[in-house]
Amino acid sequence: MPFKHLSTVREQEVLVDQSSPLLGTAFPPIDEPEHDDAANTPSQQTTWAVLSILSVLLVGVFVSNADTTFLLAAYPQIASEFGALRQGAWLLTAYMLAMCAVQPLYGRLSSIFGRKPLLLVAYGLYALGSGVCAVGGSLGVVLAGRVLAGMGGAGLVCLVSILITDLVPLREVAAYRSYVNIVQTMGRSVGAPLGGLVADRWGWRTAFQAVVPLTLAGGALVAWRLERRHGLADSNTKETQSVRMRLKRVDVVGAVLLATSTALALAAISVTNSGAVGAESISSSFFSRLLDIPLWISLSFGALQCLTAFVYWETRCAAEPIFPPALLAHRAVWTSYMLLLLQNTAQAAATLSVPLFIQVTRGADVGTSGLSLLPSVVGNTAGGLGTGFYVSRTGRYRGAAVVSGVFGVVGYGMMIWRWVAGPEFHPVADDLWIFFAGAATGTAHSAAFMALAAGLSATTAKDDAEQQYEDTEDEMSKDEDTAAVAIASSGIYLSGNIGGVVGLSLSSALLQGVLAFKLKEFLDPATVDKVLSSVDYVMSLPMNGTRARIVDAYVAGFHATFWEALVCSALAFTVALCIREHVLR
Repeated sequence: MPFKHLSTVREQEVLVDQSSPLLGTAFPPIDEPEHDDAANTPSQQTTWAVLSILSVLLVGVFVSNADTTFLLAAYPQIASEFGALRQGAWLLTAYMLAMCAVQPLYGRLSSIFGRKPLLLVAYGLYALGSGVCAVGGSLGVVLAGRVLAGMGGAGLVCLVSILITDLVPLREVAAYRSYVNIVQTMGRSVGAPLGGLVADRWGWRTAFQAVVPLTLAGGALVAWRLERRHGLADSNTKETQSVRMRLKRVDVVGAVLLATSTALALAAISVTNSGAVGAESISSSFFSRLLDIPLWISLSFGALQCLTAFVYWETRCAAEPIFPPALLAHRAVWTSYMLLLLQNTAQAAATLSVPLFIQVTRGADVGTSGLSLLPSVVGNTAGGLGTGFYVSRTGRYRGAAVVSGVFGVVGYGMMIWRWVAGPEFHPVADDLWIFFAGAATGTAHSAAFMALAAGLSATTAKDDAEQQYEDTEDEMSKDEDTAAVAIASSGIYLSGNIGGVVGLSLSSALLQGVLAFKLKEFLDPATVDKVLSSVDYVMSLPMNGTRARIVDAYVAGFHATFWEALVCSALAFTVALCIREHVLR
């Protein structure tokens, strides 16, 4: 069964040749001499050629990430048009659930059908979903469009990173990945203000209409610039192999079970955050969440059942597993996944709390409070670029992963100490601590991807009795290693998205729980509900002792979310220490 060797191999501390791309070559057993025959080493693209291809691919990355935030400003207008404001948050949730559900599937499917065809399918799904949203006559139709767009957006992001590993030497991957991280950050940063601007001036349908030709143009550029030879990743997939033969290789049952279990699990997490979207409405009521307990239990139980069935099917039945569970036992996989999940959880907590802190304690408007996240964006960019430069110069990445945890602990620790309601807080100087939080995420993104790719691509060896291979078995091992990197690369994005969902839900619950507990000490239930429901109500109160106590209660809630981020960063530091480094030469 494919990938079975991953659970039995003995990992080695090795030096990996920087001239070897991550995908397309598998290293021989340690007793077998390596060959320098040029025919066995795929030719590397020139820097200019790679950058020209990458610049085309980044169009989709930018659009997909901008989509994750631009509805934060526009969703009330869309839902209100259909008289369904209470269900408006599903416009955000549907896209994220669809993206997370199909993200792990792109790795295996791209190994069967090729990177380029799958990328074009992703562009097509995204354009189709945006078009459906633009013409949707009901909220249900628009939600269906969001699901289609999320399915396409997943491929626009993860396939780019897989293609980078196809095109460039191992040592250069972190540098190119940092460019992707920058574009992702830029997309998420401009999505909300751009979406709000377009929706206010020309209507929300115009925003979706504008995305369609942009996405189609990006797909056309991919079809033009990305060569066919970049497509097929394993020797089992021949150029002459029919579509029918390739479809037979697809693990349909595993794909359905994985997508369903992922969607149900994230929906269960989202239920706990069912009122916390936007600054004006932190929550309708903290205690109203109790009404969602039966739904939460049903979703969680369904997710557990599907996950159990998925593991059984993949380990006992599937000929080519869509996502082999054995991969998760690989040290390079679980350490990189956990590193990214924890740092994204911490970052999500800050994203929720920082603008609200500025609004509540300084009376700033929404636009001004949003600018308070700018140091985080700069830190994210600096962390990604710095990690790429460090890896390309030294061939090491474990130190960067460890430093990402230190950055997070320092940043969030100082925010707990310095971010108070009184004059001790300096808006300019103390805002800079968010830089460290952003740097932690940017550094972790690049370091985690390098740990994953280098760990799976490094030399593995079996016990002495298993070191003799037949030629056909050597070829199978190479294909398994190639597919393993592609599949694990698609999964790492899922771990990051899960971290974001968990971070938002957990930090929202902490903020509301602490705030409700503090407010009940000196306010009546009706006033507590008003304070929990709207920041604008707090801003409208006169400057007296009651308002000061309310602000102090908010600050206590914000500090709870900063503690959450601090703990996650400390755990990420611990995980980084567990990374096994394969020095790149």
